[in-house]
Amino acid sequence: MDLLYKSIIAAVLVAIVLIGAYTLFTRIGSSSSVSPVQAEQLILKDIKSNYPDAAVNIINLTNSTVPGSYYVTASVVINASRACPSYSIYTFEYPAYGFVYRTQNQYTGNCVVYGLNRTNYLIASSPVAITRATSVSPDAQSFIKKFGYPNVVVDASFMSRYVDPISTSVYSNVWLVNYTSSYANYTVSALISQLNGTLLYEYKIFI
Repeated sequence: MDLLYKSIIAAVLVAIVLIGAYTLFTRIGSSSSVSPVQAEQLILKDIKSNYPDAAVNIINLTNSTVPGSYYVTASVVINASRACPSYSIYTFEYPAYGFVYRTQNQYTGNCVVYGLNRTNYLIASSPVAITRATSVSPDAQSFIKKFGYPNVVVDASFMSRYVDPISTSVYSNVWLVNYTSSYANYTVSALISQLNGTLLYEYKIFI
């Protein structure tokens, strides 16, 4: 009985070793045939298949510790030109782990900027600037309510120096967020600080 038991254990261990070796060989073998450009294109294609209307960009690609694989970082923005875009950063290790993302950092969602309660939060992207401006600008909120969320187009620009066209006040390191609609005869602009997103100024321009 002992001999039979030991034989079974040995067979199981051999099977585990063989499966592990096959998995490693398959992973490394398949990885070696993928170029950086192919990895980027395949990741983009997969993300866009899941989020067809999103703005997707590869923002970094480096070699992985697994031979032939790459660390790929992608930004995904849903409703990029609306008042409350959803913004996330995904990282992949491809093709070692396929299209399963290794990490996900969500910066905005449901018109909330995540992590903004941290001290000295620096707004480094337009989706975060747009979301923050929407949440702190009464004029922007009224504009969206009046003309309807789907009918309002929003864009944001970072400026190291900005001179307000009405008050001529000078501001440094700010985001200018503009709200427009084909149904409106005026636009709304909100100026927020890059640091912590404080509302500095808002105004309307009739067109």
